[in-house]
Amino acid sequence: MTLAIILGFIVIHWIADFWLQTQEMATGKGKSIKWLTLHALEYSVVLFLCGFWYSTGNPFLAVWFTLINGSCHWLTDFCTSRIMKKLWAAKKERAFFMMLGIDQLIHY
Repeated sequence: MTLAIILGFIVIHWIADFWLQTQEMATGKGKSIKWLTLHALEYSVVLFLCGFWYSTGNPFLAVWFTLINGSCHWLTDFCTSRIMKKLWAAKKERAFFMMLGIDQLIHY
């Protein structure tokens, strides 16, 4: 894997996980499976489209990469969003942002 591919996936992740995540998804995924799943699906669609292009058109590779990565994204957000929701409610902003950093580290 080249540095360009790694950086490309970091940018793709940033777009799918931040730019395209709606306010409802961001605030709802810590308490609702619906919003968490919608966010993970939106993330996975973007990842699939870009992954298909990166995998030189190999649909098998793109599908498996998307299924594994999307499932891991869902599971990570299931855990971290619930922790971050509690930290934000307790006004523990430093701990909240530290958990956000851990969340992103796991995603990468």
